[in-house]
Amino acid sequence: MSLLTDTADALVAALNNTSVFSQVFTAYRKLAPTFDLKEMADLHVVVAPRTDTRSWETRGEVRRTLKVDIAVAQKTVLDDEDGQDKVITLAEEIADWAQDQQITTDSHALAVQSVQNNPTASPQHLRELGQTTSVVSIEYLALTPV
Repeated sequence: MSLLTDTADALVAALNNTSVFSQVFTAYRKLAPTFDLKEMADLHVVVAPRTDTRSWETRGEVRRTLKVDIAVAQKTVLDDEDGQDKVITLAEEIADWAQDQQITTDSHALAVQSVQNNPTASPQHLRELGQTTSVVSIEYLALTPV
């Protein structure tokens, strides 16, 4: 498997093996997260591998920046601020947790470079789909020999 998908799988495992969050969920990996709106009554935490950027670190090492997104989504109604706040809060908790986590794959120990929560809540998803969606993007650093 690729290092990027291995990273996403390791992140899924780490999320599912922690109990520090305010809501219970089972995270899973999906390359192109799309959902039937009927499924969205339940909370979804989806990890999606995004980018693998490479640059020279030294003559014998390549610096790889691996970006993985975590979508937190659930059906809410436009005026249900409590329901929307629960999704946003969980995404913030995941971002806070991820900042301090080192992810390990079979071949690499990955250090967190940055964590971003954007959008905190997608206005488009709320208006058009009736769901609150918050995305946490994490960039990991891996050094690989040439």
